[in-house]
Amino acid sequence: MRKIWSFASGPPIYTSYQAPLRPDIDKDNTNGQSTGFFIDCGDDWELYMHSEHFGRMKLSVTVDDFIRSTPYISEDGAVTLGSKKTSVFEVEPKTGRLVRSYAV
Repeated sequence: MRKIWSFASGPPIYTSYQAPLRPDIDKDNTNGQSTGFFIDCGDDWELYMHSEHFGRMKLSVTVDDFIRSTPYISEDGAVTLGSKKTSVFEVEPKTGRLVRSYAV
């Protein structure tokens, strides 16, 4: 199938940043504390915990449930925040021209 048109919908669907787990290596981009793990969204849109000890483990909580539980403050004082934004775009099917967009 050939592409008829394309549509620029804005910034990437998903972005994430995790401060280095080893503050001795990257002192400029870490807070000096290390909990030894971080949570990230996989290519399958499931949540995974990455830890120095256990490696990568799939979590049983959904992204929506995890975000609803934030802000989360860990025992060492680290704060986890989350947000989710949804946009719907109505386009003219023959040209791809934006008709209107909705923030959901």
